[in-house]
Amino acid sequence: MKNLFFIILYFMLLCFYCGCNNANGPDYPPGAIKGRVLDSATHKPIVRASVITIPASNLTCATDSGGYFLLGGIPMPSSAVNAHVIASATNYYNDTVGCIIYSEDTTIINFVLAPTNGIYIIDNIHIQEYVNQNSYNSLDLNLLRTTVSNSYVRDLDLIDTSETTQRFLFVDASSSGQIPMSYTTLIGNNLGNFTKSEFDTLTMYYGAGEPLSESDFPKKSTDFFYPNLTDGPVFPFYLKGRFNINPQAPKMFGLLYIKSTYLDPNNIFNVIIDIKINKNGQNYFVFN
Repeated sequence: MKNLFFIILYFMLLCFYCGCNNANGPDYPPGAIKGRVLDSATHKPIVRASVITIPASNLTCATDSGGYFLLGGIPMPSSAVNAHVIASATNYYNDTVGCIIYSEDTTIINFVLAPTNGIYIIDNIHIQEYVNQNSYNSLDLNLLRTTVSNSYVRDLDLIDTSETTQRFLFVDASSSGQIPMSYTTLIGNNLGNFTKSEFDTLTMYYGAGEPLSESDFPKKSTDFFYPNLTDGPVFPFYLKGRFNINPQAPKMFGLLYIKSTYLDPNNIFNVIIDIKINKNGQNYFVFN
């Protein structure tokens, strides 16, 4: 009878132990996450960015030379779990994306990280001369993109001053009278003609004061330039209007490089430009 008691007790303890070890249910095959991490301004890949999950799984991975990553072997307590995935890199703000990770499946997530130093660089912005109000002949220099000339928020308009496809310049968009003066953009003197490689390494608005001030930007338009440029002029600019709208924010300064110009088969003037901008109010336009 005593032996029977111990046998029953043994089985009860065994059942209790097994029940405790399976309290969270059976393990599921692991999941995976893959994707790419890009610079928000240049849209170029960020190398060696770190990608982790929250809740933490003690797993991390780094992006390769193309900005791609694969985070595999993610433990799965159920067939699908909610998680947050964080991408981080030196000199960039972190980006967090919520997602569902599935067992035996790969979730695709892409990240866009903004630089912490306030420097944004974008190449090959394609802008065309004015044909009508829906023409993409205007620049939104805050978001680094072209916009239509009837857009309420824009900074510079591309104007054919002679209306003969001969003499062009960029003009402060508020001069048109269609948008508030608060969006005024001021232009500095032409820094000279540069090659593409020279512009890429151009660090500062040389010859200006330090720190930059409104007096370093005496004009509301660029100098004239013409079709079929052989050299590319560089014009500094100050987004005075963006600061006026939010006076607590840092001032925004930039450099506009006219890379090339041409007439298309429809005799429409086209301009390809590169832009550097510093949103932290500094006279510095390359990454450290």
